[in-house]
Amino acid sequence: MKKKAEILRLDIVLLGDFNPKIFSPAWFSNIDLIGEKESEEANVELIHQDVSIFSLDWCRFQVTRDRFSIFTEQEAYFTKLIDLVIQTFTYLSHTPIVALGANWGGHYKADSEEEWHRFGHFLAPQIPWLNIFENPAVFKIEIMEKHPEIYSSFGKKQVRVEPSGQVNHGVFINLNDHYELEPDAKRVGCSEMISLFENNREKSSQKYTNLVQTLFDNFEAAKK
Repeated sequence: MKKKAEILRLDIVLLGDFNPKIFSPAWFSNIDLIGEKESEEANVELIHQDVSIFSLDWCRFQVTRDRFSIFTEQEAYFTKLIDLVIQTFTYLSHTPIVALGANWGGHYKADSEEEWHRFGHFLAPQIPWLNIFENPAVFKIEIMEKHPEIYSSFGKKQVRVEPSGQVNHGVFINLNDHYELEPDAKRVGCSEMISLFENNREKSSQKYTNLVQTLFDNFEAAKK
């Protein structure tokens, strides 16, 4: 398996209580988070009280009443995307947010169809499925653990591996680095959540790098 991704993407998803119609290219420009020219050239699909969908040349937004998401498939803009989320909700500090997920994903190409199948069998051995399926193949596998390093949160790391829908004989590896805070009736707004994410932003990226490296190293060791 090639350890360098053919395509990398970063999605950041926040769950909470949002007012979709305020999120527009013009609004982001008015508070100086994007440039005026960038705002004018944005592709606006819909701005409505229930949903807002628009794209800049490097990212795409979709906001509903309970979900804010932004993603890019341009690795050079990963830092900018994280900064934009932090700055947005620092400005909107009274927005109630109950969870935040940084989803790091990459499409990795196998050297051959045979290796592609071998990687699937490495993740999910065929033996338990013999006499049940004639030729069992991996559709999707998910592994999860709670955040051991963030004791103040109810967060988790969830890894999903599945066949790539964008790369022939490729696999898509996704890490959902998920953050939640202990329920607190006295908490107002999202400052604590955004601070938690900001303080762990570098670790979040490194988790994905380490995940992919270790997974492929273990695969190579299993072939020996």
